Amino acid sequence: MAKTPRLYHQTRTTLAFVLLAIALTCGLSWALHFRATMAPEKPAKRPISVEITSFTEQMTYDREVSYLGLVKASRSTQVGFEFGGRVSVLRVSEGSLVQTGDILAELDTAKLKAQK
Repeated sequence: MAKTPRLYHQTRTTLAFVLLAIALTCGLSWALHFRATMAPEKPAKRPISVEITSFTEQMTYDREVSYLGLVKASRSTQVGFEFGGRVSVLRVSEGSLVQTGDILAELDTAKLKAQK
């Protein structure tokens, strides 16, 4: 009969742990349910507006590109006059395209005429 009180004590301890686990589970379930019901309602989602557009395929496109640098001519020529004097007319500007025989500038001929 000595084993009966020990078995009774183990059964009682096990029953106490089972009841404690059930109580904790019920308490946790109630707390989560209470928290979910007290949460503020989320605002309703607004529908997304949709716009229909047409698609046109392009075969080519323009692309603007800019660079920084120094441009130098592949050829240059020194020009001058037979006589010194003051330039009265400049017929071209820097960077203009010219052909052989084009008049680029004219000298003031008033002093030259006065010497004759």
